[in-house]
Amino acid sequence: MKMKLRIITTLSILTMLFIVGCAAKKAPRKKQGEMDTPAFHTQRGDDMLLRQDFIASERAYERALSLKSDYSPALSGKAVTTAHTAKESGEESKIKTGLESMEALIEKASDSAQSKKQKIRVHSYAVQAHWALQFPEDEWFEKVESHFEEAIDLDPMASAPYFFMAGAESARFNYAAAAAHYNKVLELKGVYAEEANRKLEIVQKIQRAQPGSRNGKTIAWIPKISRADVAALFIDELRLERLYQDVNAKKAKGFKKPKKQQDFKPKLSKGELASTDIEGHPMQSVIETILKLGVRGLENDPTASFHPDQKITRAEFALMIQDVLVKVSRDRKIETQFIGETSPFPDVRPDMYYYNAARVVVSRNLMQVKRKATGEFGPGDPVLGADALLVLRDLKEMLMSYTR
Repeated sequence: MKMKLRIITTLSILTMLFIVGCAAKKAPRKKQGEMDTPAFHTQRGDDMLLRQDFIASERAYERALSLKSDYSPALSGKAVTTAHTAKESGEESKIKTGLESMEALIEKASDSAQSKKQKIRVHSYAVQAHWALQFPEDEWFEKVESHFEEAIDLDPMASAPYFFMAGAESARFNYAAAAAHYNKVLELKGVYAEEANRKLEIVQKIQRAQPGSRNGKTIAWIPKISRADVAALFIDELRLERLYQDVNAKKAKGFKKPKKQQDFKPKLSKGELASTDIEGHPMQSVIETILKLGVRGLENDPTASFHPDQKITRAEFALMIQDVLVKVSRDRKIETQFIGETSPFPDVRPDMYYYNAARVVVSRNLMQVKRKATGEFGPGDPVLGADALLVLRDLKEMLMSYTR
């Protein structure tokens, strides 16, 4: 009797554990509408991923997985968003955990792949995921190469592996290899051709600009540069501090200008230089240097805040470039050169504070109109890192005549 009771009790416990286990494994949600499919949501996730909207893309992949938990394309997509989330945290512990989660998703996606196309996707997205995370520093590219080779072994005519491999090469500043991969994508055509063409144009701009500093190489890929980014480019790429020193040294050897002429003297008090919002910022030292040099458009605001992460516009960048040009050339007439003239830009009124600067940079071929078809300057548009590098390269060459 006792034995029978024990058996019944054991069976009851096992039954309970089975029920709990089944409850823990979330059942697929019920489909709502004809478009509510794993494939549709995964495509939405892919589109958002290309736009670098990682939150929206992860949500889309989660919706796909809520319908089918082992849907390989959604799992590989989520591996990429997991990598980006971990990287953005900036914490090594979270990056390590992110790497484990990412690789587990890639493995599950590989096991769940039901066709050669899906297997190629797994390896292509693994390239993207490892490139996004770049951890461990001395191993991530080996994993990228391994997945890339696996993908092209499956189908050397698939464009996705080349597209993502180009991104990985760019992350290592290997622009020649990146350009070769983007050209391969264009040759193969397919869904990534348009984006590959856009990326190739950026790579070619970076190659022409030839950034010399690590800051410059990193900023080159940023689609919207910040005030801190500009400060770094002015100091590391334009060598603005040295440029001003050379100009002052040349002036000291020559004749003395009449006192009525305004000379550039970058002297500010300690109080004027202090910023309330740059302490601990990665670019703190270059921002402090820029504040000492006194570049118009890169000053503190009335509350002594620099706003280092605020994105700049083309109008603001033009004003900064004009200011450097004026101070190195010591020609103050540049600041009012086009005042009173009719604006050639349909989107810039002659009474705007940046009007003269926009005219100056375009007339000297330092910046181009944003939209050639309409002649619009695009004053409110963001500044691409690669474009900023090209402007500074041309400006540096232009200003060399004032320091020789």
